[in-house]
Amino acid sequence: NFFYKSYFFLTVFCFIFFCFIFFQTGVWDKNKKEFLKRINLNGIVNYKYLPEIIYYKFNSILEKQKKIYIDINQKNLIKIENNRKEIIKLSKQIIPFEKVTAFVQSNNKRLKSEIRLKGDRPIHFEDRKNSSYRIDIKRGEVFDEMKKFSIQKPRIRNYLHEWVFHELLGQGGLVKVKYDFYDFYLNGKYLGYYSLEESFGKVMLERNKRRNGPIFSTFEYVNEFSDKNKYEVYNKKYWEKPDNIPIAKSAIQKINNFLAGKETLENVFDVEKWAWFFAVTDLTYTYHGTSIKSVKLYYNPVSGKFEPIGFDGHRLAPNYSEHTTKELPFLNDTNFFIARKKNSEKDKFSRGFWYTIEKDFFFQNNKLNNNFYISYVEAIKKISEKKFLDNFFETRKKKIKKINSGIYSDSYIYDYPSDRKSGIGIYYFKKKEIYRRAEFLLKEFSINNAALYIEEGQNELIFNSYNNNNIFLSDGKILCKNYEINLTEFKINNKTLYLDKNDKFNNTCNKVSFIDNISGNYFEYKINKY
Repeated sequence: NFFYKSYFFLTVFCFIFFCFIFFQTGVWDKNKKEFLKRINLNGIVNYKYLPEIIYYKFNSILEKQKKIYIDINQKNLIKIENNRKEIIKLSKQIIPFEKVTAFVQSNNKRLKSEIRLKGDRPIHFEDRKNSSYRIDIKRGEVFDEMKKFSIQKPRIRNYLHEWVFHELLGQGGLVKVKYDFYDFYLNGKYLGYYSLEESFGKVMLERNKRRNGPIFSTFEYVNEFSDKNKYEVYNKKYWEKPDNIPIAKSAIQKINNFLAGKETLENVFDVEKWAWFFAVTDLTYTYHGTSIKSVKLYYNPVSGKFEPIGFDGHRLAPNYSEHTTKELPFLNDTNFFIARKKNSEKDKFSRGFWYTIEKDFFFQNNKLNNNFYISYVEAIKKISEKKFLDNFFETRKKKIKKINSGIYSDSYIYDYPSDRKSGIGIYYFKKKEIYRRAEFLLKEFSINNAALYIEEGQNELIFNSYNNNNIFLSDGKILCKNYEINLTEFKINNKTLYLDKNDKFNNTCNKVSFIDNISGNYFEYKINKY
């Protein structure tokens, strides 16, 4: 007994001594940044939330989840399996996904449908137990208000994050696809917890109170948003009818005219809805959703303008530790930052965002589009307010609990990049991170006192502006000793402006004041006299 006790205490002492030496030698200081970065990037940091995860696992026993039952006969199952093997062997560019007949059970009815495998990444179809499917219900029937939809493991769209992405889009009045979670049964066998993602068509538009109009995606191999784009329309049978082709062609011509510089953004796109779309992707890190092939273009025949339909946001960023922000600079990106970088020829291909579309909204002829930028910042301010986020999460608290319980009842491996199948990291939805991101966005798009330098010239005041947010400064006044001089309709831009001095201006006029249109804050700037 004495020997074993001595051995135990000696082991503890040696461990503590080793840790002390390790942290004192500088080895830790030299490598801790890389270590912290790796445990974040690989989802290992999420193990600290195990107590909450265990709670969700127990709660999953009590939660009653939605269910979807799909039946495929043996002959058609064999066709799908043979199709899977061929695709894995030869790739899906050579072998297309094969459609077969299936039946979806709904309210004691069997809905005749077509079903096939789906997905760009092998994770969608390489494992039979976790396969993704595309379903198209026939004869005008719908399942849970959906005619066409995909079913896939939650990991493929980064678990709860994709649902949050769609919910926030809906808050801005955008067309929102139905995105929900179900227990999935194939031929009576339980395959786990799946997400259902609606596809695009008339049923979806009607539920969103929109008139039926063409919905476009860019051709899969297009890598640039330009008037050379190739488009594909959803619901082809309808929109390729002789009577409907002119509508689709006219819509595409509008986009091409804009991209060729022949039409203004405001006449082709619903500015407020696109501004909200970019604000949502900024808040949720869902920049994958701004790629050319992800976002869908709905042409609203009533307004004559295009609206965005968010799709495949797929948040690629990890849960950041508060201590590793500087080591993970993705946190500092915004759609405006990306657009500005792409607007500079030398940085055109920087940071992997060449396939995203924001540049043409923020810049036209290499100049900032003030109208769109103002709408974008207004959307950023609204979506980042604590009051807005508190209400958003409070009204969805029960739903989030239910979804997380379903996720933790099944596999919850961290969503690694497509070239990695697995690792030891785990999923965790960190609401606090969205609040932290919101704080960053509010600061990023606020007036910076140091970014406006006002100096007195011989016969004028010279305004040197170094920040785009200065365009929100209005109600300008020159402050003199006993009076003020109103600057009627004087607007600050991100450039040097000259204002002629009038008879009232004298040596007692030392400051200029403005009101920030977004926040309502009051700002004063000293006039540099020398």
